[in-house]
Amino acid sequence: MGNVYELISSASVNTGTDELTVAANTDKWLTGMAVTFPATTGTLPNPLNNSTTYYVIRISSTSIKLASSLANAVLYTANNLTADINITILALGKDGFY
Repeated sequence: MGNVYELISSASVNTGTDELTVAANTDKWLTGMAVTFPATTGTLPNPLNNSTTYYVIRISSTSIKLASSLANAVLYTANNLTADINITILALGKDGFY
C-alpha cells in the first residue's frame, strides 16, 4: 500500500509569527497531523523541503505552525520560517487513513 495524499489547503506564510494562514477546517487541522508539500509547490521558506514530512501545530482553525517531528509538534516547538510566500499543503496518510 504506502502513502496516500490529500490536497487540503493553500497557505500563506507569516515569518513574523512562523504561522501559516490556511482555510478554516476544524476537522483537519489537528496538532500532530502529518503534512508534506508537493514537488510542484516551488520555492518553500527555509527550513522546509518538498516531500519532507512535517507535523501540524494547531493554533486555530485558520492558523497552524509546522514542526520537524511529531514529538516537537506535541511540545509546540515549531520551525522558524524565513520567507513570506504562498504554498500548497498535502495531508499525508498511511494506507488510506488520515
